[in-house]
Amino acid sequence: MVTLTQIIKSYIITLQLVFCFGVVSAQYPIFDHFTSIGGPSEWVTVTSQPDMCAHVTYLCPNCTNNYLTGQYYSFESPNYGTQFSDDGCDSMYVEFALDMSIRNSDQLQFWWFTGTWNGLIVPSSGIWYLYVPNTTQFFSFDFLTGSNGNTMLRYVHIDYIFIDCETTILPIDLYNFKCNTLNNGVELVASVSDSTDIELQWSKDSYSDWVILNESYTIDLKYHHKTSYTDNYYRLKVDHVISNTVHCRSRTKPPKPKKINYYNIIGQPIGQPIGNYIESTIYEDGSVKNKLKIQNKN
Repeated sequence: MVTLTQIIKSYIITLQLVFCFGVVSAQYPIFDHFTSIGGPSEWVTVTSQPDMCAHVTYLCPNCTNNYLTGQYYSFESPNYGTQFSDDGCDSMYVEFALDMSIRNSDQLQFWWFTGTWNGLIVPSSGIWYLYVPNTTQFFSFDFLTGSNGNTMLRYVHIDYIFIDCETTILPIDLYNFKCNTLNNGVELVASVSDSTDIELQWSKDSYSDWVILNESYTIDLKYHHKTSYTDNYYRLKVDHVISNTVHCRSRTKPPKPKKINYYNIIGQPIGQPIGNYIESTIYEDGSVKNKLKIQNKN
């Protein structure tokens, strides 16, 4: 059986609960307290349930009645375009606060769009933050409700969302950090202003687990990475500070899919995929890729 928790772990993440929080100053933090929705440059309701609204300065799927069972509710942000990447942000800092009381069969999810949708489960009430790629254009909060159980006095209140530009200041000057595509992998090169300890890190998607490829004391870094992934993301760590991320596509052919299985959102096998479901692809090399398929977010 495939569980939804397993699926989400393949997406991310560094979602963390904030106990003590300080914001780095930036030219344009975006702060939305959800005093209203549906207007120009405001969040909108994607699904058609009539009780969704901005209610006393928070997003709420059920403003006047109990929320419905067996439903998919979705609120979506305005399109932020490419402003964060255009302005040289290394990543985007996202913080949101919420209060909720839901059943065990219900699930609140947070998504961001960078050409494809990526998401995570929000496990509880609190103030949460994470970092997403600077190419993110949209965000959404999705609420999936189970089919059983009383929803009286149950609720989801999303209080605010804060989005800011995250830039990196290294303790040493970094020059010419780039990657070059080769026939059998990727070549990484970088130069720094003085010899120092440099840690080269790699990720297959830029937001899940980062793997250390190389550690060296040098002024000029050159490394050949043999990779089976088409998309590859790299960054440097210098004196505990993380650099910007560079992206290279490898010419290595990815493994071919061998079999595709489908499951409902609670991990039970199904025949034909309908509505919201999990697509589990088994590849020739034995690897497995699980993808949560949500209506309007495939």
